[in-house]
Amino acid sequence: MSNVDRIWEGWMRRNGRSHLPPMTASSDLLGHRIDDPIVTPLGPGAPGGRPRLTLDFTSKYAYDVVP
Repeated sequence: MSNVDRIWEGWMRRNGRSHLPPMTASSDLLGHRIDDPIVTPLGPGAPGGRPRLTLDFTSKYAYDVVP
């Protein structure tokens, strides 16, 4: 991927994988929580995933060294 991904992973390892707002937050924050569905311009039936899946790349690839 890119150096930005490497830097992001280093930050996540140092600071933890916590995300705000939590999923227990008010439904007024729908679309802002880590496991809310991603809305796409292709319509409600289109696959969109969830933010958590796009932020954690460790199941897809790894860097040799993450400082």
